[in-house]
Amino acid sequence: MGKYPRYANFSLNTKFAITVTENGKMDFNSVMNINDKNISNKRELASIIGEQSNGRVSLINYIILEELEEFLFYEFSEMAKLGLIVRKCNLCGKYFILRNKHNTLFCNRIYKNNFTCKQIGNKELYINKLSKDPVLQKYEKIYKANYAKMQRDEAKEIHGLNNGIARNKFKNWSKKAQHLRKEYLAKKISGDDLVLHIKIK
Repeated sequence: MGKYPRYANFSLNTKFAITVTENGKMDFNSVMNINDKNISNKRELASIIGEQSNGRVSLINYIILEELEEFLFYEFSEMAKLGLIVRKCNLCGKYFILRNKHNTLFCNRIYKNNFTCKQIGNKELYINKLSKDPVLQKYEKIYKANYAKMQRDEAKEIHGLNNGIARNKFKNWSKKAQHLRKEYLAKKISGDDLVLHIKIK
């Protein structure tokens, strides 16, 4: 509540009432039937409740919600009791409930082309970053050039004895390049360092 001090002492209006119950819960059919009679006299109302309840009467507390702020506070309070975590999707920006232990950043809503945010979130965010980041654009250019070189070298290997060397060499380079890209995105290394260490020699 430190971020929202006004809610530190926020409370909801609660009251108690006698009602007809069924298996420990309010019997809505009986309650609606009694309400339909529009009885205003408390003694007469108590008598009707006694007649229809057959002893199934309990004292319950209920909450009066009138303002939107109260509805929202109640909902978030109940979610907190259940240990539910609400998160904002990093792709579509809508809120969702984290339903498992996986610390996901994306929701399961359909985003585009029948794919959910969770399915294409990382790729979409990377494409967005790529369009704005010259360093990542250089990375992609170098990556594609190295992949093309691997394909040319593989074509030469077909008639030789060194089958697999070109692809293994590319895999090792690719693993290193992707690790350095993550380091750059995490701001652990500079863009110059990333480009310097992945250039084809």
